[in-house]
Amino acid sequence: MIRLIPALALVAAAIPAHATMPTIDHNALDLAVQRFTGNALGAPGGAAAPIDRRLRLSSCGGDVRVSWRTVRRDTVILECPVGAGWKLFVPVVPTNAVMGAETAVQTASLAVAKGDVVTIEVKGTGFTISQGGQAMEAGPVGSWIKIKAAGKGEVLTCQVLRRGLVSMPTS
Repeated sequence: MIRLIPALALVAAAIPAHATMPTIDHNALDLAVQRFTGNALGAPGGAAAPIDRRLRLSSCGGDVRVSWRTVRRDTVILECPVGAGWKLFVPVVPTNAVMGAETAVQTASLAVAKGDVVTIEVKGTGFTISQGGQAMEAGPVGSWIKIKAAGKGEVLTCQVLRRGLVSMPTS
């Protein structure tokens, strides 16, 4: 039993080093999106939601790049090109000032539009896994739509949870 104590001490000493790894400030990322779009969080043309505070992104060794994903300006990309090399896709509230009332109501009821970049989430007991994807169909919250997963391009059927987030069943 005495021989295990030094091994446990080594493991315990290693944990704080990993736990204290500097992470990026989520408020700074929200502010970067707001400055880039010129619109406040939740306002037309601004980010649809704040950056998920559960994300533990490594601090970026250089400046975070901010750009539009497409010419439609429906998603902002935040990218750290150095170090950990992470990339976030931030959905933007549509600015459809010219569309008719019927189209506006129809668009407002959709949480995910065809072509939107979404996060695919799989939850199980004690874990959550997420991956990026692109909506192949539009749908309101609660509906089941086809999503093309990033990487292999596998087509999955997922349930829309909210704007930019879909869930895949575990069984």
